[in-house]
Amino acid sequence: MEQKRANRMMRRITTWCLAFGLLAAFWACSDPSTKSTTEGLACAQDYSCSEGEVCYDGKCTKKENVPATKEEKAGEEPKTTTDGGETKDEPTSTPDKTVTPDNPPASTYPAEPHGINVGDVMIPITLKTCNGVNQIDFTDLYKDKDIKVIQLTVHTIWCPSCRTQAQTLEAFYQKYKSKGLAIVYIMTENGTPGSGKISAAECASHGKPYGFTFPSYRDEGSAIMRKFFDRNAVPLNMIITTKDMKIRYKQSGALPARLEGIVASYLE
Repeated sequence: MEQKRANRMMRRITTWCLAFGLLAAFWACSDPSTKSTTEGLACAQDYSCSEGEVCYDGKCTKKENVPATKEEKAGEEPKTTTDGGETKDEPTSTPDKTVTPDNPPASTYPAEPHGINVGDVMIPITLKTCNGVNQIDFTDLYKDKDIKVIQLTVHTIWCPSCRTQAQTLEAFYQKYKSKGLAIVYIMTENGTPGSGKISAAECASHGKPYGFTFPSYRDEGSAIMRKFFDRNAVPLNMIITTKDMKIRYKQSGALPARLEGIVASYLE
């Protein structure tokens, strides 16, 4: 009997202890003064500290104890105080304007829209010479100090009108090159109409009988130039002014009319 009474007493004491422990834990959680804190502990970033604390000078510190400079580092605009007590914004750093492939100069080429018709800014194109070694990029011709006017001419070997024009091109070039004329001469097809083919050798040899001193460019099957005209309507002649890369004249399918007068007017 005495043993049973002792056991009941022990169970009651155990129950009271558990209840008291739970109640004490509840009070601790409810009392802000007893919450866990990392204040004063070493840290590397703010996330290492408890809520309401930031990492300052390598230690967790309550936000209210952090100097204003810490808040400025967190995103506020830095201020400076003059002798008169006034505040002003400190100058911000100048953006990096170094010219790189990812940050080209503003004058690389006129802004869009670009087009294919008279009055439009010429679509920038890149062409390779007959042997494919060298190339010409229209962005390099923009505002070229030595070039004022580009005459873009597209020929094929089979085209009779192309051969007629080719006979006069070198003399025309020599007459105006010192005034700023550049000729971009493009071959697109061999002696078979509709073949869409021209080899590097055919392209290179085509200009020799005419004594061309300007380079020829190969655009097999009008892969690049087809957007500008019907590839069978050769020759194509376009006049472009380099100051703005605008197309000033365009004609295809026949020998160009008034071409010299138009070129001369833009070279004055």
